[in-house]
Amino acid sequence: MFQQVKEGNAAAFEVLYNRYSALVYSFALKACESKELAAEITQDVFVRLWTTTAVYRPELSQFPTWLLTIARGIYRDKLKSASKSAKVVTLYDTAEWEHGATSASQRTVTRNWFREDVYSVLLNMNRQEKLIIELAYFQGLTLSEIANQLEQPLGTVKTRLHRALKRLRKSMVEWEGGLEQ
Repeated sequence: MFQQVKEGNAAAFEVLYNRYSALVYSFALKACESKELAAEITQDVFVRLWTTTAVYRPELSQFPTWLLTIARGIYRDKLKSASKSAKVVTLYDTAEWEHGATSASQRTVTRNWFREDVYSVLLNMNRQEKLIIELAYFQGLTLSEIANQLEQPLGTVKTRLHRALKRLRKSMVEWEGGLEQ
């Protein structure tokens, strides 16, 4: 069906829209808790579906999962845009976000997305960098202890940690403001 949409078949697009728009809308509504923004995200997802040159690959995921991944990306783009421009409708009342008055589900969704993003960056690091991050931040070892455990010079450990943190920081730019605990 998606292939037919890519070929410009409006009837196939209508079928997909009727079948999946409620799913995308409810996902967006849970993420942002704004009916207007959820509707905008839903519209953007289906506009992207209509205009995309991307290829849906069923061996990688089910179609609804792929659509929700697109929705998630659009939501994150809107978060990033909202934080950069006062002219854009914000997703959250800033005072509420800073004072922890946002809903628990909203914070949970954001934290889960953050964890997924950190995890995906870690997966793409080389083995040594990932190991040093894990030892330093998840096991609490000092750099000297890591150097001893890995039988590497302290300078090498420091360089790898610095490189890994720089890569992580660069990949996590959109999370610049941190997260509500």
